[in-house]
Amino acid sequence: PHPRPPPVPRQHPRAMRWIGAIVGYFFLEWQGVFLGFLVGSVLDFIISFIRKLIYGTSDGEQQASEHPIHHLFTLSMVVLKAGGKATPAAIEYIEGSFRESFGPDAGQFLTDRLHTSDKREKLEIIQRIISKEISLEPPCNALRAAASAEELANTLRFLFGVARANGQSPRARAEVPTLARIATLLGLNDYTFNSIRDECLANDSDTSPENLKIAMHHLFTLAMAVLKAGGRATPAAVAYIESSFREAFGANAEQFLTDRLRTSDKRERIEIIQRLITREIPLETPGNALREATLPGRIDDTLRFLFGVARANGRLSRGSGEVPTLARIATLLGINVAAFNTIRDEFIANNNDSGNPFSRWRTRDSSSPDAYALLGIPDDATDDEVKKAYRLAAKKFHPDKFTHKGEAAIAAANKKFIAINDAYEKIKQARGL
Repeated sequence: PHPRPPPVPRQHPRAMRWIGAIVGYFFLEWQGVFLGFLVGSVLDFIISFIRKLIYGTSDGEQQASEHPIHHLFTLSMVVLKAGGKATPAAIEYIEGSFRESFGPDAGQFLTDRLHTSDKREKLEIIQRIISKEISLEPPCNALRAAASAEELANTLRFLFGVARANGQSPRARAEVPTLARIATLLGLNDYTFNSIRDECLANDSDTSPENLKIAMHHLFTLAMAVLKAGGRATPAAVAYIESSFREAFGANAEQFLTDRLRTSDKRERIEIIQRLITREIPLETPGNALREATLPGRIDDTLRFLFGVARANGRLSRGSGEVPTLARIATLLGINVAAFNTIRDEFIANNNDSGNPFSRWRTRDSSSPDAYALLGIPDDATDDEVKKAYRLAAKKFHPDKFTHKGEAAIAAANKKFIAINDAYEKIKQARGL
């Protein structure tokens, strides 16, 4: 965080009294222990007095307290306190950063400050430290007076690193308000703070299987809530969820869906999802979790994904049953009304009743020839022929078959796939299948 400063004055360990006691025991056995301890105490006093003359304060304690490493340690404790815990990873990060910036003096400082070199004992002591009140102003003011703007920015980066190392969530949401307060006291403006925050957190999305599984679980739950609000789960919607998960989470997506739905068969998945959406689906837990774990600039993508689920599930308009549920989810995600309306209109603009040829289908006699043409069959086809044509068309235009052709081909196939499923749904409704 800073260029290497002068060495940290080490506190006098007051060891002469114990050395005197040991030496006294060897010469006079137990009778010499007291005498040796007394002589050693006098020597300790003399050494302490000499150090006071050199450093201006007893044992150089004041010198140590004014050293940048002391202030950085204090601020790192504040960040750990804001996170509510101190993990071994965070302690190792602090020690490693101190050694890199301050050299050999860092190890001695931490040993003197925590009175131990044992990692487990250090962790226990730090846990006790962060359970107490820790003032922000003195260390921030001291660093602000002694450091350049670049050094202060690096200090904030170091503290974001502490927060990031301290928890499973890479976004360090609990610590961000404290870090913002520290940035203000250090004299860093909002633009600098936001830039450093995004720099430190954007490229550190925790991609461990466990955290990816948690994120997929919350997104899947919200997707089920949207399907429930629509009253059904169409093959197109299920396919949209699967392809979106694969795009966002890679190879982990298929394993998650197989584990979550206990099958890899697409037809069985749809049946299981149909049963899932008949149950109560909580919004608060996944909504709050995703808000805490996602950077503000990316939370809108979650809502866009859910609007995509609603649109793939059938006709989407302002009066659709999914919209109130999506509005509730947006609130939980921390998305304001203006942003919600923008995203809603973005998805509804090309999917309203007047522009959707399928919106006119109510019976087999009204525009249903267009639906049959889309499936490549005449309108007098038998029910079995309709089902067979749908399966062939859906298989032909399934987005999974176009993954090797690029995003444009996938988007076009997905649009066609949705149209085919809508046509089939309308024909089934008209025929009472």
